[in-house]
Amino acid sequence: MSGFVTIEDLKVHYPIRSGFFNRVTDHVYAVDGVSLEIEEGKTYGLVGESGSGKSTILNIIAGLLDAT
Repeated sequence: MSGFVTIEDLKVHYPIRSGFFNRVTDHVYAVDGVSLEIEEGKTYGLVGESGSGKSTILNIIAGLLDAT
């Protein structure tokens, strides 16, 4: 039986801070609601426009970033 990596409803939101007290005023929604199932032994390509969250998704899969 092959293994899978399953991701459901992945979200990564980065805070935008501003003002004298450096408070969170908004968020950048880098990835919002992505679901994937990756089968072991298969080759996949992740395609999208610049700034669409491709690197963020791959960094989460690799364990380099935490999801929101």
